[in-house]
Amino acid sequence: MEKLERKNAMAALKAQGKTYREIAKHFDISYQRVHQILRDYMPWVYASNRVTKEDDCISCHTKENLHIHHINKDRKDNRINNILTVCGHCHLKSFHTK
Repeated sequence: MEKLERKNAMAALKAQGKTYREIAKHFDISYQRVHQILRDYMPWVYASNRVTKEDDCISCHTKENLHIHHINKDRKDNRINNILTVCGHCHLKSFHTK
């Protein structure tokens, strides 16, 4: 099921009076995620809007496949002093290895 179809199905169930918990059980996801989907909550979009075509990776200086790394690991905290611009390769290599 595509994202838009899933959201529309959730909205239809909500219109029928179903609770977030009932909808979540139907889709096998958390009720919090149901709320996020129905409210179009996407914190990563707000952070990614801070990446411009002039930005480059702080590590290897490429301008391809740029990601946002949250220094404090809180994806909702998109303050400019909490985010770094890194490419996908450096992001995994430098920040998400055990």
